Amino acid sequence: MRRITKWQRQLVYTLLLLGVAFGAGHLAPFGTKGSDYAGRLAYPAVVAIESKESLCSGFFISTAGHVLSCAHGLVDGHGVTVVTANGQRFPADVVAADLQKDLAVLKVETTNPPLLRLGENHSAYYERIYLFGHRQGRAEWTEGQLITADLLVDGQRYMQIQGKAVPGYSGGPLLDGNGNVLGMVTQLIARTDLALAVPAGVLRDFLSDHRIAHSFVGDDFLPKGNTGRLWPPAPGNWADLSPTVKGVILLLPVAVTAALIFFLRWYQRRKKRLDEHDFEIEFPAGNGC
Repeated sequence: MRRITKWQRQLVYTLLLLGVAFGAGHLAPFGTKGSDYAGRLAYPAVVAIESKESLCSGFFISTAGHVLSCAHGLVDGHGVTVVTANGQRFPADVVAADLQKDLAVLKVETTNPPLLRLGENHSAYYERIYLFGHRQGRAEWTEGQLITADLLVDGQRYMQIQGKAVPGYSGGPLLDGNGNVLGMVTQLIARTDLALAVPAGVLRDFLSDHRIAHSFVGDDFLPKGNTGRLWPPAPGNWADLSPTVKGVILLLPVAVTAALIFFLRWYQRRKKRLDEHDFEIEFPAGNGC
């Protein structure tokens, strides 16, 4: 019978450890926030806005049926239709607009629609964010990163973000991992994966100036923590990690402990051999009795 060599045993142990890590990652019950949490909040509230010449996005901001969106996607403001997440279609009227800020509010006849909450965060640099919008009429979302929270362009305040947004995302919300609207996508920067968004503070002032009820939470009351950090994984983005990565993270303490045990056993065997060598007795060569 062929004897298994030491390196073959080590290879088998390594493969078993990787297999257990992959399985543990699938079974890990943590991470109910992050993309899943933001998605459950955003999808019901995000709408598609159809006009004669364009398709953009928006989201419900009041229980009276107000929808916040971008002004450039409405053309002349006539023949606008709001399509909800469940496929309902409502004719909409433009009740407020600011072409310079590229903001507009539409009104549809519906009661108690799902809402999103504005939440301006000045300290969320390089945070993982989620962009929601429409691609050719189909609702979707993509992950991104907040590069600059407060950027001045031609006297207007913007946020600079990085993500795979497309023109249909204009007017869609920009959410953090806790489901707060940090801004609204308004401009895509050509030939890059960068975009500009109107900050939540500007959205709040625009809505307040037009006496439109909305929910807003300031920076002091927002949940703390950066959901974009890769290590250590924050509770907000654990759900976004792959099963293998989660398994490796869970088994890392076990691997370190096992390595320490192997080292101690090796050291004890080596020390024993040295001790045995020290106690060897050598007799001088000489004539026998």
